[in-house]
Amino acid sequence: MNTTTIAPGRRGSEPPRTDLSEAGRKYARKKALGPFLVLAPSFLLTIGILIPFIVAIFYSFTDLTLRSSEFNIIGIGNYVATFTSPDFWHSVSITLLYAFCATAVEMLLGLGIALLLNEENWLSKFLRLVLIFPLMIAPAIGALVWQLMTNPSVGILRFPLSWIGLGGFRWSADPNWALFSVILIDVWIYTPFVVILALAGLRSLPKSPYEAALIDGGSAWFVFRNLTLPMLAPVLVIALIFRLMTSLQEFAIIFAATRGGPGGRTLSLALAAYNQAFRFYNLAGSIPMLLFLWASIYAVCFILIGYWRKAQKISSGAVQIMKQEGNALGAVGSAAKTVLLILYALFALFPLLWMVILSFKPDSQMFTTTFIFTPTLENFRAVFAESDFVRTLWNNLVVSVLAVGLSLVIGVPAAYALGRFDFKGKEEIAFTFLSFKFAPEILVIIPLYLIYQQLHLIDSIVGLIWVYQLISLPLLIWILRGFFEDLSKDMEAAAQLDGYSWWQVFFKILLPLVKPGLVAAGLLCFIFCWNSFTFALLLGGGNTQTSTVSVTRFLASDTVHYGWVAAAALICALPGIILALLIQKHLVRGLSFGAVKG
Repeated sequence: MNTTTIAPGRRGSEPPRTDLSEAGRKYARKKALGPFLVLAPSFLLTIGILIPFIVAIFYSFTDLTLRSSEFNIIGIGNYVATFTSPDFWHSVSITLLYAFCATAVEMLLGLGIALLLNEENWLSKFLRLVLIFPLMIAPAIGALVWQLMTNPSVGILRFPLSWIGLGGFRWSADPNWALFSVILIDVWIYTPFVVILALAGLRSLPKSPYEAALIDGGSAWFVFRNLTLPMLAPVLVIALIFRLMTSLQEFAIIFAATRGGPGGRTLSLALAAYNQAFRFYNLAGSIPMLLFLWASIYAVCFILIGYWRKAQKISSGAVQIMKQEGNALGAVGSAAKTVLLILYALFALFPLLWMVILSFKPDSQMFTTTFIFTPTLENFRAVFAESDFVRTLWNNLVVSVLAVGLSLVIGVPAAYALGRFDFKGKEEIAFTFLSFKFAPEILVIIPLYLIYQQLHLIDSIVGLIWVYQLISLPLLIWILRGFFEDLSKDMEAAAQLDGYSWWQVFFKILLPLVKPGLVAAGLLCFIFCWNSFTFALLLGGGNTQTSTVSVTRFLASDTVHYGWVAAAALICALPGIILALLIQKHLVRGLSFGAVKG
């Protein structure tokens, strides 16, 4: 009788196994170093970005001016002068009023429009496609569009206002209505942001039917207030954080529309600091204003993040409900919904239509007709032939492409490390990148202006590419981090068994899988860089002026050609609109820095 000898320590029924413990330990050691290796370039760039903040704090204790590089230490003199100035507290009140009014209107209007669009019909599908247009153009360009709309000579709004006896209404030129005018522009530009996020939240609600509500005969309002709204709260708080964060530091809209006037009625803190630094040459005296603004933004965001965490707990405990025909606005008739959507569509799209109309309108008919005229390409010819607009377009393209390219090289590995590795301080590092978006751009520019002067980087492509990392790098890292986190870890484990190192897993397996997100994130970063205004305005110059800045100067010239202004604005707005249509499915994740998935 044959017998089988069984090796000690192994059961007869088990197949032989390969000892992978040493390979596993080797992989684990390499992976432990992985995040710090791939994050190293981002750390270096972060240090370079943090230097201006440190320099700004130091200069706030000096008497430095724009006219001289010499200074004396004066202690807290600038802080005392700032916080005891009535003008400072006037700007604080303007900033708070602007931010909270604009944000409140945008949140309410955006949620309402999202509820109306949360249906599958041709009108909703079309509007979901085109209502993003105002959001995808530069805020400074958006302000110019409304300047054209409200101009008493060529603006279309002069006609309906004249019918009710307000033909001479001066909009942003009227001290009593200037703040309302810039808030209206902000609402026009940023309400689509709230619509996109709220609609994504609505469409991601669980689809299992809520039979108890139907059995109990709960009204549409009851269902919305007790179920839909609690589940939607985390998304709404995210929208609120980003809108307050942006509106508190808003510069481009107010600068392009009013320059802080008339009579200081729209002089926000960002504009007041700009005036102190670049009009009155008091660089050091402007910094306490901006540090106060930065601290205020951080405080607001910190408080709202606490509410966001509470909202997540409430949302997770809420009873799940599917999207139904009788949604939160079920009591509103179908015809009324259509009318409301059409009215908002007119508000969102007509300013852009008016820009297109003026761009094709000849000078001879600019003031005499409204919609009936002989179209001409003369305005476009003049913009290209009689100005340096082509060069500014090229500057904008070069700076935006190279800035995004640098962000991709540095940001993709950082996003991989934050998305796939677990290590101490991970969330703190991620939040540090995001926190760059909290800082007012003027706060970065003032110390950077002095550093750039020493390094001869004012009015240079390299200087703009570097500072544009504040725009593109945090956005890129946070978007791609979400894409990397969504990938199954089983693929990485299988690759480890096949002998792949962590960097081979990154390049050969994970990177190809996130390619769609990579393209979308890169294009969205390009849109934001292309639309950037403040950095190019103050750190650029005659050689590196971008098209976004150039357009605003058409309206500021001695002889204003409104057709030229409209043509230049249209050309500058088109890239953002076209690219946004190409990456629309990724816009939600991109605009919320990955916090909300579309």
